[in-house]
Amino acid sequence: MKKRYLGDVLDFYKRWFLREACSSALSELRVLPMFTEAWLPEEIDVYASILGVSRGDIRSQSVPNQRDRGDYFTLGSADVFIDPDTGLRILHERPSKGRRDQRPQWSEFLFLPELRHLLLEHSDRIVVVYDQSIGRGSEREHVETKLRSMAPYLSVAYAAQAGMFALGQEAAKARLVALRDLMVARTDVEKRRLMYNF
Repeated sequence: MKKRYLGDVLDFYKRWFLREACSSALSELRVLPMFTEAWLPEEIDVYASILGVSRGDIRSQSVPNQRDRGDYFTLGSADVFIDPDTGLRILHERPSKGRRDQRPQWSEFLFLPELRHLLLEHSDRIVVVYDQSIGRGSEREHVETKLRSMAPYLSVAYAAQAGMFALGQEAAKARLVALRDLMVARTDVEKRRLMYNF
């Protein structure tokens, strides 16, 4: 996440999703904001306030701008919200289009293989991922492609211009079903926007 976007409308969408749409389905939430640069303590305070979480639940270190960064994703057993600058990529490679100096950085993405550090086998943890790399006008198609690629993880997705994915292992299935049902009950979401792979 880049601090120049702090406080934009999408931050309030994240809060809505975490605190209104599915709050009681998540427990003891920790936040990996994937900061792409150093943030001042007061900026982190504002971010925490917008999301409705304690500042102590936010990892304040910047995400390493490199391919191998498993240590950044090592965390206790609490549920996790991950807020990458751009979104979730299925393959563990940076986009290669365009001039070399204008290509996206490693730090701008979460890569699906990195979730193995958080979604350990037999864990009932839920990981929620913000994804702004969804193509506008083709949200369902983009989300369907990602859902198919997420096996063995079970996933619930909200397909919008900026999507949200909630993922877990088989042990988290009952919690993911509860999260999906809670979203329907609390938000009256359009069924076409709510998708899952179990």
